[in-house]
Amino acid sequence: MKDEKTLMFLLALSLIIGLTANYCLSAGPASTKYGDLNADGNINSTDYNLAKRYILKTISEFPISNAGSL
Repeated sequence: MKDEKTLMFLLALSLIIGLTANYCLSAGPASTKYGDLNADGNINSTDYNLAKRYILKTISEFPISNAGSL
């Protein structure tokens, strides 16, 4: 009975440590927003206009180099 409780405690402890370590080592929030095509920090009608112009082939690239990349 005592060995079973010790095993359950160690299992729970290792699970908590594993989840905490994974959370602490994550990359954090992304520095750019998806859809922010001009990198001004906002997703608005300007970004919509850039996307529309790109789809209609009025422009061939976005004003910043990493816009639209995943």
